[in-house]
Amino acid sequence: MPLTSPSTSLSLIRRVQTNDPRSWERLVQIYGPLVYRWCRRRGIDRHDASDIMQDVFSAVSGSIDRFQSEQGQRSFRGWLYGITRFKMLDHFRQSMKRPDVIAGDVLDATLEANVDADPYLDDPAGDRIDAGIIIRQTLELIRQEFTDVTWKAFWRTAVDKQSAPDVAAELGLQPANVRQIKRRVMKRLRDELDGLEPGI
Repeated sequence: MPLTSPSTSLSLIRRVQTNDPRSWERLVQIYGPLVYRWCRRRGIDRHDASDIMQDVFSAVSGSIDRFQSEQGQRSFRGWLYGITRFKMLDHFRQSMKRPDVIAGDVLDATLEANVDADPYLDDPAGDRIDAGIIIRQTLELIRQEFTDVTWKAFWRTAVDKQSAPDVAAELGLQPANVRQIKRRVMKRLRDELDGLEPGI
């Protein structure tokens, strides 16, 4: 059974928008690895990727209130990538060894191509990997809200794809209880990501 708090009915994004420090920490824990991964995929070294990640979340903190009204059909991940993209462009601009040799328009086109040319970003498989990272990070955060038996029942049915009767027999529960547990944890996951990741 999940532990409850007054904020569990609000989505993570809404709690972040109310300047809740714990929710902000959760947002960074969920999406930080994704920003870092995007930077590393563009060839940015570990140290600079960490710096860019900090810059990205600093920018997010200054504009998070506008996310809902500006998003339209855009996911939080898409919005976050837009911010990350600009921060990566800034990084490449600053790290050009000889920026005086390349004229302004040529420099901008080169930088744009360097950040935009990643076919992975338009690849559905890449999208699934990103979603998997977000789900895994979120599950780690909500894990503490459930008892061990509840979590095992959820994990065995949702992740390990075992049948409810098999899991029920293993854990000394009724199959109906196992199905209810799975629904409850999935609802909690969706609630946490409400407004951030459509379709999860």
